[in-house]
Amino acid sequence: MSGNVHKCPVSDDEILPEPDLTDAQRVAIDLLVSGASDVAVAKALNVVPKTLYRWKKHNPHFRNALRGRREDLLDQSSDRFRAMLNKSLDILERQMNDTWNPTSFRAAKSLLTLAQLAKYLKPPDEPAPVPE
Repeated sequence: MSGNVHKCPVSDDEILPEPDLTDAQRVAIDLLVSGASDVAVAKALNVVPKTLYRWKKHNPHFRNALRGRREDLLDQSSDRFRAMLNKSLDILERQMNDTWNPTSFRAAKSLLTLAQLAKYLKPPDEPAPVPE
């Protein structure tokens, strides 16, 4: 194998480190994508917040790695959400058919709310409508 070819990860557990980042920057990205504030990240790394700011604003390797991790997390969340939709619709359908009025009313209201939101979800080839 050529020396300029990178080894691809074999599994999800094996993630190659970003070669242009320091260990502190990798930890900062882990903390940021887990929801920690900039101040908390800086404190955990024992750096001043301005250092983290510089990494986020002026270091293209850090910015790209952070953006990539955020996109990966968003993709995972979207997949999980889609997987829950059928189960959620089944539950709503059971509640809609419930003879107890408060339960069926709440289910109907939820479904109508979702239907209202659905009109703003565009298929890939169509532009989204502008909210009124």
